[in-house]
Amino acid sequence: MTKSDNQNLGKIKSLVSEINGQVGVAALNLENDKSIYLNENATFFVASVFKIPLLITLYKQVDLGHIDMNQRVTLSQDLKTGGSGILRELMPGIQPTFFDLAMMMIIISDNTATDILYNMIGKDKIHSFMNKNNLSKTVTPMSCQDLLSSLAGIEPPKKAPYEDLARIIDGNYIPPNNCSALDENKSNVSTPSEMVELMSLLTTGNILSESSTNAVLSILKSQKLKSIIPHYIPKNIQIANKTGGVYSVRCDVGTVWGSEGPYAISIMAKNIIGEPDIDIKLAEISLSIYEYMTS
Repeated sequence: MTKSDNQNLGKIKSLVSEINGQVGVAALNLENDKSIYLNENATFFVASVFKIPLLITLYKQVDLGHIDMNQRVTLSQDLKTGGSGILRELMPGIQPTFFDLAMMMIIISDNTATDILYNMIGKDKIHSFMNKNNLSKTVTPMSCQDLLSSLAGIEPPKKAPYEDLARIIDGNYIPPNNCSALDENKSNVSTPSEMVELMSLLTTGNILSESSTNAVLSILKSQKLKSIIPHYIPKNIQIANKTGGVYSVRCDVGTVWGSEGPYAISIMAKNIIGEPDIDIKLAEISLSIYEYMTS
């Protein structure tokens, strides 16, 4: 290991230790096996990053011939979910394709698009597909509606009205104690190591067909939310990623095509307290990983 590598690793560990909360990091170069792992097997809430395993499972169903991404869905009022996204603001009656829904789910984290796809696929198929690929710690039992309702103090199968869900977007909102959304035994969770393994399988074409692999990576590369992994990385570098965050949780997972080969990366944080600039701090970790992987 070079002196530069040691310096970068030391910087990454220092940046992680300075954050008031628990942070896990995993990164693996897919060409030379260069890696870094910190708290990589700890369980973290994934927030909207659960949309990655959902997207990959969706395209597995395409590979199996069960789903046509050109099929259209008629948006009705009862399909709308609160939180992030644009579909909940639109008039009922529009007919986006499954591809449109997948794109909105990832690039603007649209919760309505997500739940339409999630409810169509079903949590059992996601869980089964993750297990088949030895990702048993990656579980997604809750839809966006379930997660946000729980954070608003209304546990599934009951649903919170839009007015209550809107409060969750306010950073001053504190969810009730013992809500399912923040219970690792009930919520959507994974580990940094499993998220890196999932992105490695995707990027190397070992989990989907070639056409579906290209489609999923193209969607992830179209990401508009770039506050963590891509934030400080040079703009000419290709990145496929998905962020997630709510209350005391922040994470970002993806693949970065660096000069020394693509690397899968996962940065996950929970129990964050008093860190208004948490995205910037996690972005600094991403930059240090980039410098380590490209040195």
